[in-house]
Amino acid sequence: MFAHNFLYTLKILLGRRSLVFWTMAFPLILATLFYLAFSNFSASSQFEPIRIAVVRSEEKTENSEIFESAIATLSDPDQETQVFKTHYTTAAKAKQQLADNKIAGYIISGDQPSVHIKENGIEQTILKSAVDEILVDTDIIQHAAAKQIEIEMRQGNPNPDVQSITQEAADAVLNEDVKIKDISGEHLDPIMVEFYTLLAMVCMYSGTIGMEAVSKHQANVNAQGKRTSIAGVKKSTLVFSSALASWLIQLAALTVVFLFTYHVLHIDYGTHWMQVILLTCVGSLAGLCFGIFVCTLPKISQPNKDSLIITLTMVGSFLSGMMGVDMKYFIDKNMPLVNKLNPVAMITDGYYALYTNIGAARFYEDLFSLLIFSGILLVIAIFGLRRQTYDSL
Repeated sequence: MFAHNFLYTLKILLGRRSLVFWTMAFPLILATLFYLAFSNFSASSQFEPIRIAVVRSEEKTENSEIFESAIATLSDPDQETQVFKTHYTTAAKAKQQLADNKIAGYIISGDQPSVHIKENGIEQTILKSAVDEILVDTDIIQHAAAKQIEIEMRQGNPNPDVQSITQEAADAVLNEDVKIKDISGEHLDPIMVEFYTLLAMVCMYSGTIGMEAVSKHQANVNAQGKRTSIAGVKKSTLVFSSALASWLIQLAALTVVFLFTYHVLHIDYGTHWMQVILLTCVGSLAGLCFGIFVCTLPKISQPNKDSLIITLTMVGSFLSGMMGVDMKYFIDKNMPLVNKLNPVAMITDGYYALYTNIGAARFYEDLFSLLIFSGILLVIAIFGLRRQTYDSL
């Protein structure tokens, strides 16, 4: 029954011209319009180091020394991958320089470094992401140093050189090839956020396909639903086979969009192609589960369910920066929980993390958040279908 329903769902969905248009043709049209509208504004120049200030901690601690060493590494002008142009000053002067727009932001060092910015933007996002990554590295350095100290003490050295061991651990971590020092690649193009949001929107449009596939098993929607309701087939079998067919169609549509934007529009998706493909597959799955969940909502007509999916997808895309990249930064700063729960923002943020090389932690956080989002909605949808009963068929 699984294979039969899978093949039947493929045949039905491929025959719906409206679905093919909205999942494949419409994204290609929108991508072309984006390219024509924003190509002249692309940030084609080499990435310039970001001007920042650092206020040193009055009380020197192991954490503050590691942190300031990391900032110095990212600010080294002799390195091709220099990220920051840093100077050290007092808190009062740093605050004034920020007010005069002479720096993108400033950092107050210490056990718990704090980032201070005046407005939201690409440079401010990179600064905050860099600090977050350094704090993660600091924990790794401390753990590695503590382990080495313990080893030396077991080997009979009662007074190991803590400073030297910590410095060696810091050098080992901060000099890794995969660290944030290569944060921009060759170019940092803010228009990429628009295209990432477009891909995220296409992923979420799989909800319309998922809803179409599952709705044929609902007795109050069509005649086939009446037959499957009395056939004694497990609802989970019907849902999973229909979902798989829908997912494959959406992945095919996304493949076309990727190939078109990469080979025709020459959009640069960075070097992490395997992670990009993985995130796209998971993002499409999230959209699919969202559509299946909406399909099982009671007391809402089928046309209204379609409108609900499209409306929520467009609102999510807007909050993620599709109509203006500044909106993403505004939401991230002032209402971070909104985009933490917004699947479009999770997908966009994952692409952005890969493009800017700001660390694997942020990418996998978005990836697992999407998987959790998908799992919760799918479980709710299956239980919702099981509980649906009808007075008569």
